[in-house]
Amino acid sequence: MEWKAIESRAARAVGRALGAVPKPSAPKNRLQTIKPQNAERTGIAIDCSRRLGLACWAVVKFRGEKTLGTVTGHFSLTELAERQQLKRADAIQHALETELQRAVAVAVIDLGVGTDYPVHQPARSDDGFGVFDALARLGIPVSSATAPSAARLEVGTALNREGIAHVGQIKVSTDASFRRGEPTGHGWYVESTNMVRPLLGNTTSGLATILEAELYSIRKALKFVRNEFGKEAMRVNGVVVRSDSATAVRMLKDPTWRPQGITKREAVLVKSIHDQDAGNNIRFVWVRGHNGDLGNEIADRLAVAARRLRTARAPRESAAAIMTNIYNEATERYQIARHGLAA
Repeated sequence: MEWKAIESRAARAVGRALGAVPKPSAPKNRLQTIKPQNAERTGIAIDCSRRLGLACWAVVKFRGEKTLGTVTGHFSLTELAERQQLKRADAIQHALETELQRAVAVAVIDLGVGTDYPVHQPARSDDGFGVFDALARLGIPVSSATAPSAARLEVGTALNREGIAHVGQIKVSTDASFRRGEPTGHGWYVESTNMVRPLLGNTTSGLATILEAELYSIRKALKFVRNEFGKEAMRVNGVVVRSDSATAVRMLKDPTWRPQGITKREAVLVKSIHDQDAGNNIRFVWVRGHNGDLGNEIADRLAVAARRLRTARAPRESAAAIMTNIYNEATERYQIARHGLAA
């Protein structure tokens, strides 16, 4: 009986509590659809980027999500330095900023800048060029707001197209340093027509044969190129892979050919190289090793250094200093040979 009384009192308490909660009512005003602000925004978006010896820029005029006009261009740091006979890095940087500011200002004016189409600040600031400050000094209206995402995407795409079109053919030299009982070293040296300095890389592995090591160097180098340039640049401009391993080059040029005694891992490496870079316009070339070829020499030095440093378990600082010396020498020799500039 006591439990029934307790349940009854509890039920009445719950009922009183629920009854105290106000019932929801319909809103007095109907919901209204708010028009997106970006649909009415107009302006000009700008992006600039220095990469691989090129200073690229793009200017896009937009209204809402629609692009009304696009102008792109680029400067070669090497050509700029040669034309103005500049050697110091700060002088080259100043000349680049001046040329870039002038070119962007002309493009902005040609696209019809005005109070209805101000220049919008970028989402990220690249203070190395001073383009927006230069436009403001010319009396061109510069908005403090960033451009809509669609305009930023379009100007970024235009900038990427400009860079890809002028990077030029990419050349990759690879080599491996193999010694039984030790880690295997891999090195690669990357250059293109308009690069002001080469790109270098190295790593180590525990592979069992010299052919495996050579194929792995090629695979790692191509992955490096994809990350640096992108697949579109590889497809448009083409990549030449240079190796002093005649067997590796022949296997990659003719996937149906197999040397005697080929291991399963070697066959897998060949297949993975073809699968990962299908359609990327890659050509494989054999070069004679240790014959004065700069790319082959530097790739070999990087591979040997990587193997020896790993075997000796050298401290990170010492290993970094040795690799930096190789990089500086390679850069100086490349610039002297290709551009007549000191490092």
